[in-house]
Order: sequence, then C-alpha cells, then structure tokens
Amino acid sequence: MALESSRFAGHQRLQDVAQNRLAIGAFSPHREAVGLIQTALRDLNDGAIGRLPGSFKDGVADGVYGQETLNAVRQFQGGCGLKPDGVCGTNTLHALDEQFLGGGGGGGGETPPAKSPPPTEESVKTFLTGQPRDRVIERLINAPENLIVWGDFHLGEAHKSAVLERWIRALALRRPHKMHFHASEYLFPEDRDKIDAHLEMPLLERVKRMFELPPHVLRFLPVISAAADFPNHRYAILSAGRHVRGESRRHRMLFRSFQESIAHFNATHAAKINVTCRGNFLVGARHAARFDVREGRSGRTTTRRLIDAGWTVHVIRVVVDIPFLMPNDKIDLVPLDQPGGEPIHIVPMLTQISGGRTFYVDIRGQQSPFSRLMFLDPEEGKPLKDIAYNEMYDAFLYIPLTTRM
Repeated sequence: MALESSRFAGHQRLQDVAQNRLAIGAFSPHREAVGLIQTALRDLNDGAIGRLPGSFKDGVADGVYGQETLNAVRQFQGGCGLKPDGVCGTNTLHALDEQFLGGGGGGGGETPPAKSPPPTEESVKTFLTGQPRDRVIERLINAPENLIVWGDFHLGEAHKSAVLERWIRALALRRPHKMHFHASEYLFPEDRDKIDAHLEMPLLERVKRMFELPPHVLRFLPVISAAADFPNHRYAILSAGRHVRGESRRHRMLFRSFQESIAHFNATHAAKINVTCRGNFLVGARHAARFDVREGRSGRTTTRRLIDAGWTVHVIRVVVDIPFLMPNDKIDLVPLDQPGGEPIHIVPMLTQISGGRTFYVDIRGQQSPFSRLMFLDPEEGKPLKDIAYNEMYDAFLYIPLTTRM
C-alpha cells in the first residue's frame, strides 16, 4: 500500500519502503529520506505515542540515522505497538504516515506550515555556533560514506596535509583490512613512480631521501609518510592532476585521471581499489561541488561523475582562511527566494566561531539554513539559482593557520 500523506507521498525511496522493499535504518546513505522521517517524528504531537526525546524534538533534521534517530523511532514504535527495533520498515512507515492524515500529527491534518522567513546572517551564525565541537578526526573517519571529497582553492596544502595525516594515522590504529587511499589533483601521473618508491622505503631511507621528491609533492609529505607507515601498505597515493583549460573539460579529465590511477595501482598490487574501499580525494571547490556553479544541475562536476560511477560521497567545503594569499576564497550566499538580497558572508563567521581550532560542521538537512541559501558566484556576482547550498556540499571544514585539532 502506498504512502498517502503529503510529507511522504512524493518520495520514491520512502514509497519503496512502504512496498516492503529495503528498510531504512542506522547509517542509511539516503539522507533526504532520513531527514523527512526525522522531521515527521519531531513534529508529532500525539499523547498515545508519548513524548519524544527533547533534544531530538528541538534539533535539526540532519539526515543522519544516528543514535538519537534510532531512539526516536524505537519510542514511536513502542507507542504504536510495533516491535521497537529502531528500523524504519514498512509497518513503521505506514504508522508514521497515518499520523499525518486526517486529524493525526497534532490535530493539524495536512495544513501546510507557515512559511519561514529567509535565513539571516544572525540565524546562520546561531546555527553554526550551535554545532557540536566533537573531535574532527573522529567525525571524518566515522562518516558512513566511503569517499570524502575535499573541495577548496589551490593553496594551503601544508595545513590540509596535517589534518589528513592525523586521519590516516587514526585509521591505522583500527588495523583495517580494506584498502584505503588518498587521491589528489595536485599530484600528477609522472609523480607515481617517485611516490611509490618512497612508500616502499624503510623509515631511515625515507628520511634521508625525502628531498628528492618534487617540491609540489613535498607539500604532501605528512600524508605520504603516514601512508608509508600504514599496516601492510594498505594505503595508496593516487594522482589525479591534469593541466587542461576549460572547466567542463577539467571535470572530465580529473575523473578520468583518477580512474587511470586506480587502474595503474590495481595492475601492480595484490590489494585492489574499488567502490567498496575508503578514501579521500582532494580537488578544487568547484570540482568537489555536486553541481557546476555556472551550468547548474546540468553540469557534471568531478564529484557528480564519482557518484554516477558508484561511489558514496561525502563532500566537504574546506576553508583555509589565509586572506593575504587567498583573497578570492569567499563563500557568499543569498536566500533562495530573495536572490537580490544582501549576501551572507560565511568565511568570517567560521573564523570567529572556530576559536582558532579546526572546526567541522554538517550543513545537511531541511532544517539547516543552508537548505534555503544559494551560492553567489564571486566572479560574476550572480547566484546559482534554485540550488540550495547544502545540495552542493555536505559540510564545512575550517582549518586555521595553526591547524590545532
């Protein structure tokens, strides 16, 4: 039986659950579907079900099926006489759907909520300030996606390398059995042999010969050293750099070079890299975005090509705040329904809120103000119309000059 409430009826993934196909549970990659479930649970006002956890009802729908969502689903299931397993399957979803038909869901039926005012600089700052200050590395290595795409401008590699080195060494402590990798558009096919040889050297030999690496590779020495120390050499360094002109062509060539580098590695190593492996891919901000800033939804970025090839991707917009070196690294946003409004400047906010430490903030979910803000192209001064900023990126990672964790 199909779902009928306006909250769920138009969403195909939830309709599949209703038809007894694959249920939605912990760490589900279907963030939009999870966000709709979270919002519905948060909005419930039914005495028979009981009060849901206060922090859940007051929080935002972030699309992450974590412990708080699991607890809320269990409580809802218990109040409805269902098995409280925390998994949102066909019976649970139909029961939730019924709460928003007729008089359910707080007696409001299907009356649409009042339209919220557009986000302001103050509301965005409040949202960013309220994000948890968990350890950044733990947030990254526990991400359910198997490929993290880091998007930023082409300076500040030393600071990014420091974060990536900590991530690789944290992964190494888990004694992983699967292959892990780092890919970068700043490393080139001609660097492969030098990097591979360096990874295979004993520690003292690596120290003695590290300055034989090209200068642009040396900037990633912390990453390469951490990869060399990884258990059983199960951390690869991949090149994805191509010097080409033209934005669309560069998206295509970066992806192709990434695939070629994987094929080259797989041809010479027993451990293989494929879409079940975990890795990170360092590219520019526009190549990391899910949509092209000039072509909109029709533009296939590097990340969109990765998604189409089967990778589950977590897209991070990296901010390395070095104004005197990167004056154009701006994130200026305007409301979706007020494209001519005053821009909201994100980078100064992140600088202020971070307190001089690396700061990670997830911006996904319909309750995030970034679902109602769109990108303002700094070069043309025009907004990326009708595409919410959190459709382009999933999170911010602010890295200060000191790179303190």
